[in-house]
Amino acid sequence: MKRVAVFVFAGLVLLALAHRVSDPGLYGDAAHYWSLAASFSNSGHFSLASYSEPLRGYALPLLLALVQRLAVALAVTPLAFFRDVSALLGATLFALVLPALAGRAFGVEVTPGRRLMFAGLCVLYWAPHLLYPLSDLPALLCLAAGVLRLPWSPLPLTDASEPGTRLPGPMAPGWPWSTALAAGALLALAANIRPIDEAALFAAWLLVCIHCGRT
Repeated sequence: MKRVAVFVFAGLVLLALAHRVSDPGLYGDAAHYWSLAASFSNSGHFSLASYSEPLRGYALPLLLALVQRLAVALAVTPLAFFRDVSALLGATLFALVLPALAGRAFGVEVTPGRRLMFAGLCVLYWAPHLLYPLSDLPALLCLAAGVLRLPWSPLPLTDASEPGTRLPGPMAPGWPWSTALAAGALLALAANIRPIDEAALFAAWLLVCIHCGRT
């Protein structure tokens, strides 16, 4: 329940920042991705076959196209609606996914205070970045969430409040097919959104192997 409170706090701060800043416009890669999203309707109606950019991934422009169409259906400004969605994705990454990954990777308990401090630092650094439709945030979110679904062995956690005591491992033994499917889909999505993240897949698997060898 406390992690949900940190998520809500981070989300509200990011939403407030998104609505307080003046519209900086889009340029560079942000403008390119935003225009690629509109290419799905080049034929006069929405079609997956209308996309023909060979150098960019397919997933992010498609997600942006869905955001644009949903904004039109809700009668709101597409770019403002995107920034609301981006703020919620940022809160999910900063307050939930990355703290959970750090706790699992290093075998430590992520207390509410640690989670709040980490989310606060991420908000301080990333908040301006969330105003633009770039690949960094969604790719990192998919990559971190996918690594969380990999077959981590139970690693005892040390309870800081009771020195010497051990807590249950972060994940029960076994790796059902649904979890494997989710991990594969998230990692593939991260690689499609930001192809350079493919270089991180080996490092992610190595981290899991090292973790499993410590049990």
